Amino acid sequence: MKKSIFLLTMLLLGIIVPAQLHNRLPGYFEAAYTRYPNLPRPILEAMAYSASRMHNVQPQTETDQHAKPARYGLFALVENGQGYFRNSLPEICAAYGVQPAAFKTDEGVQVMAVAHYLSGLMEKFRVKNISGMMPVLQAFSEIPDLGTVNAFARDSWAYEIFFQLTNGFDAGDVHITPQNMTPGSWFNEENFRVLQSPQVTIRNGVVQGGGTVYQAGVSADAVTSTDYPPALWVTSPNFSSRGATAISAVAVHTMQGSYSGSISWFQNTASQVSAHYMVRSSDGQITQMVLEANKAWHIGSENPYTIGIEHEGFVDNASWYTTAMYNASAALTKDICTSNGIATTACYNGASSSGVVVLSSTIKIKGHQHYPSQSHTDPGINWNWPLYYNLLNPVSCAASTTLNESFISTAFANLNWSAVSGASSYTLEWKAASATTWNVQSSTTNYKTIAGLTASTSYNWRVKTTCSSGGVSGYSATRTFATKASCWDGNEPNNVYTSPTAYNLTGFTYGKICASGDVDFYRVTTTAAQNITFKLQTLPKNYNIETYTGAGTYLAGGYATGTADETVTLVNKPAGSYLFRVYGATATDNDAVNDYRLQVTLSAPTARTTDIMTEAENGQINIFPNPAQTQTNLGWNMPQPGTVRIEITDYFNRNMYVKQYTASAGQQRLGVNTANWKEGMYLVRITHPGGVMVQRMMVTK
Repeated sequence: MKKSIFLLTMLLLGIIVPAQLHNRLPGYFEAAYTRYPNLPRPILEAMAYSASRMHNVQPQTETDQHAKPARYGLFALVENGQGYFRNSLPEICAAYGVQPAAFKTDEGVQVMAVAHYLSGLMEKFRVKNISGMMPVLQAFSEIPDLGTVNAFARDSWAYEIFFQLTNGFDAGDVHITPQNMTPGSWFNEENFRVLQSPQVTIRNGVVQGGGTVYQAGVSADAVTSTDYPPALWVTSPNFSSRGATAISAVAVHTMQGSYSGSISWFQNTASQVSAHYMVRSSDGQITQMVLEANKAWHIGSENPYTIGIEHEGFVDNASWYTTAMYNASAALTKDICTSNGIATTACYNGASSSGVVVLSSTIKIKGHQHYPSQSHTDPGINWNWPLYYNLLNPVSCAASTTLNESFISTAFANLNWSAVSGASSYTLEWKAASATTWNVQSSTTNYKTIAGLTASTSYNWRVKTTCSSGGVSGYSATRTFATKASCWDGNEPNNVYTSPTAYNLTGFTYGKICASGDVDFYRVTTTAAQNITFKLQTLPKNYNIETYTGAGTYLAGGYATGTADETVTLVNKPAGSYLFRVYGATATDNDAVNDYRLQVTLSAPTARTTDIMTEAENGQINIFPNPAQTQTNLGWNMPQPGTVRIEITDYFNRNMYVKQYTASAGQQRLGVNTANWKEGMYLVRITHPGGVMVQRMMVTK
């Protein structure tokens, strides 16, 4: 009963309350680990990132490749494996007691259901830590237990999770640092050499790479691909003869799924689909499944004259298209072009698109969506065609011509420079003007923040470019800037709200609370009804932020304790000017050296509703602990004395707690006993003279 109530409340939350997925994910994962303490961290995050790059996958008919089974959710689970893959989604839903329709729409339910299923497998296999999880992962995989190739595919799936765990990754607000794991935790030495090798062949049921045969109960001599030696070779049964048709074009695809799943699917004779090559996202490993001389079944009527290259990932998520993938794919395409007399300059070099756009037959290297008689739209809007063209046709490597500083503080500076076509990375150097040696830092973007600078000091900096073609430019011209004097307070030096600084809505603003009593006042002006979000970050001390009307009437504030970020959103505010101030919570909360970072953003107004589940409109409630078990505490700020009313309701709008009293201005604290409450989500509403605050809280048992 507790589980069903929890699921219903989570479902209601996911459908009715709008929010950004990546902002919610850390809480979902934390709740799952709290509920299932036998799960080792961060296995859930690594599995979700490996499967979907932390996106709630939903099938798209126009991009679904090769009739592969549809996948859903953060973990890209299979609902209907078409008699080949295991139906993992309904199995996991049944184990947790939730309908598949509810699972597909709610990321919180997905995390909790998978956690429940994994926890059961941990108990079944008596696994106590992440090092012993290989049998759990093998049991979780939807890939069938049918021979050596599928065993290799399951291990490839586990290898991707291992890769992400040991390398670390960032996905929105989910930040995973590299884990201390050795390959021997999950793989034997010989199989691991095969899994990570760029030169693997699979033929006649035998997998070989790095001079080693993959062991899955079969041993024989492997045959090396004569088409592209760096590739793995997994022979697909789904191919036919080209006849007398010459190879004259290359078709670029996106798998709409995983590398390991595609290896398995193309082994399925019932699928009636295949491709010549597949490219893995994380490291660019290539698997060949059909000889170039034969016709793979990948693009319908255009099969006879094309080579098909599948790329791991989903078209609506650009993070799958990594530098390693682009580089490996381009090297493969150049080899195909050389072997078949195709000019690499015949590659499409225009804008990406999300629909079917048939291109001229003179363009020989293009996407599935660009060929005639097609309905699929891969590789889609996120494939970088100019980058791919430049990798096939490298140009000389140029240096950046324009250097700028977007913000200079006492201790750091934001540096940016003009991007260079074909650049894969940049080398930034800087030093104090009086120094004789340079500091060096690498960047894959054309901007970088440097820190640890000295106030009132002149600095020099310069940049050189490394291109994907392998070339390296000379240095740009050297540029000079000077850091600000100690406790520079140029953003708002007067400390009075009648002369606030006009806030620039482009990028971030940095400032200091230099001494006790220092207050920074700002003004933001809108021209239409907007949601206005204020973010105060990188706090050196306990700073607060408060918002007011243009006339000075208090609206809402952020009062998190310590150096935690502050976020305040004013919902559906009419056009006009709004004031806000940043200040130290106590007389000792100031810092003459380190900056806070401020960002104000505007978004489309949210329609108002009388439903209790609307997001908080004013202020912020601090709830700790959250999730609660037997007791929680509420904290908030009263801008002025008056009557305060606290209401806590469940998602059936039933009152669980009501209290009303008269309070003085300032910080308020209230303890609430939740020992007899059922597990689930609740809404906390606090009404006081300054407005209404609404916050979600969870109770777990």
